[in-house]
Amino acid sequence: NNTGLEICQDEVSDLNDQIILADPGNWMITNGPSGGIWPTIAGSQLSTSGATAGNFTLTYTLTTSVVGCPASSDIPLMIEELPFITVGDIECDSAQLSYEVLIQTNANSLTSDFGDVTTAGTGQFRIANIPVGQDIVVMVSSATGLCSASVFIPTPDCNCTLFTEDIADP
Repeated sequence: NNTGLEICQDEVSDLNDQIILADPGNWMITNGPSGGIWPTIAGSQLSTSGATAGNFTLTYTLTTSVVGCPASSDIPLMIEELPFITVGDIECDSAQLSYEVLIQTNANSLTSDFGDVTTAGTGQFRIANIPVGQDIVVMVSSATGLCSASVFIPTPDCNCTLFTEDIADP
């Protein structure tokens, strides 16, 4: 019983790594989400670039089968969605000593190498108390932890932030 292959979107994997012992054969994807974009196979290289996340079935079929023996074997394939990261507002504090960043993501978890991370609503995180002059790297990961992404956020120039005052009063 094969537990299958779990892979992220936009990755390439050598399917021959899934074979323990088999004569020469060919790989095919024989089942997947209807209406979805299926991964592609070139030789033994599986590419999930542009593929829909979901459950698929990989089938390895022997080129020459032996009578009385199975000619093919199915392997479950699960393609997990890559988490996205969108950088929102970046705001300096009034004393220009620290700044905060608002992040949107579909990830299960978010970490930052500097600052304090808090939840700011569904799919939103706030990273506060980042020292001015400190760039940060934000890392996110999917629910299973299999897929991750990161983004580099350069420190804003808090000295050049435009501040406005009410100039209507004489």
